[in-house]
Amino acid sequence: MKIEIIVPYTYNEYEDTFGDTPMVLKELKSLSGKIDFIIHGTSINFITIAAPKKDDSKISELFRDHLFYSSFDLYLKFTIKIDLKKVKNLDDTEFDVPILYKQFIRRLLIYFNLAAPGAFYTQQGYVTTTNKEKKETEKFSAIVSLIPESLHLLDSLKWPTVKRISLLEFYPWIRKYNKALQGISTTKIERALNCFSYLFHHSFAEQSASDLFYSLMAVETFYADKSDSIMKQVDRKSQIVLGSRSESKNIFKQMYDFRSRYIHGDLDLPNAEYDYITEESEKEIYGPHMDPLSKHTGLAMFMLIATIQKLYELKKEDFIFDYHLVS
Repeated sequence: MKIEIIVPYTYNEYEDTFGDTPMVLKELKSLSGKIDFIIHGTSINFITIAAPKKDDSKISELFRDHLFYSSFDLYLKFTIKIDLKKVKNLDDTEFDVPILYKQFIRRLLIYFNLAAPGAFYTQQGYVTTTNKEKKETEKFSAIVSLIPESLHLLDSLKWPTVKRISLLEFYPWIRKYNKALQGISTTKIERALNCFSYLFHHSFAEQSASDLFYSLMAVETFYADKSDSIMKQVDRKSQIVLGSRSESKNIFKQMYDFRSRYIHGDLDLPNAEYDYITEESEKEIYGPHMDPLSKHTGLAMFMLIATIQKLYELKKEDFIFDYHLVS
């Protein structure tokens, strides 16, 4: 069986912030043949990674009817050949393997956003599965998050510091957590990593206040316990780990107040199927609702990313805080 996933690569605000998109893509291609597709703990085969341009014949054949085909210059291609005899413990191997491969590639792109925040934001692509004489093509959902469009907040907030980590160095670290990323967490770091997955959606319309909730859920995993006010603990401990927050003290408290009011039904919110096309609806919704939600979600997301980056840097899975008396 041969499975090929091709997705349009979307240049976004990541380039404006970090300015090294070509290097990110070079690192990704350098991982070709080094990332193994794993099913139930068994390494099946290594994945070939390429970045074809839209003049490639296969690209034009797949995407020529895509609504935004003319806007995409670059694509990401992930190809694997699988000996189905090596795959064990699946009810329907021919049916299940392509599904598991799609999930694997989706997770890979999601978690590479911890190393290059916002760089891996893709539009809808396609999965082509060839098995003997049979060939099938289906859609591969977009990978959408608020991270790219929130990057401008890093300049205004001045905290936390979010870095760019080499994908070549980051991949062996994130691979250690593959079992939890395929299932359920059993440790704090795994819980935070699984929370991070909820920040990515199949379309922009799916984004909601849940991004704020999952981000703070993960942050509180490391900085809060039952001994004191959660907000005070996160405030104090996050500054110990991520540095002093000199220019964004007010927005931190505002973020927690906003979340509390949202959860406890004290804020008005738009209908899940609201009409987002009209100019009138944009004024009504974006000013009082989406603007503060985006700002607070951005801070929470970057706290989470910076915290995981710090754990990666220190080669730790948790922080231990020790208190002593200062005379």
